Amino acid sequence: MKKNGFILLEVLLSLVILGTVLIVSIQALASYTRATSSAKYLDCASAQSQKLLAQVYLDKEAFSTGLPDMELTNYTSEINETKISENESQYEIIVKWAERGIEKDLKLITCKTKEKL
Repeated sequence: MKKNGFILLEVLLSLVILGTVLIVSIQALASYTRATSSAKYLDCASAQSQKLLAQVYLDKEAFSTGLPDMELTNYTSEINETKISENESQYEIIVKWAERGIEKDLKLITCKTKEKL
């Protein structure tokens, strides 16, 4: 006898496979979106810390600790200086932000020496 069409079991099996592939694809897309968002926040925090590092090395005092940056309003920054010796200081640069309700931060520690004249 000639068979025309699919039986119910074949249709159900194909729907289960299609549903599984769809669920896995949606989860992968959500994971990609979270990773992209986190990378964006970290990239902005890195740019802010580089800007503060340049201020430290150029001896600029125009910085208010704990206040948001004018360009990046979701970020707060601080610079902590620890004197190691008369000619050497250690600087800790901290940039903080909130990402999906979680407080995150980026810390950068560097040393600076003053040249003797």
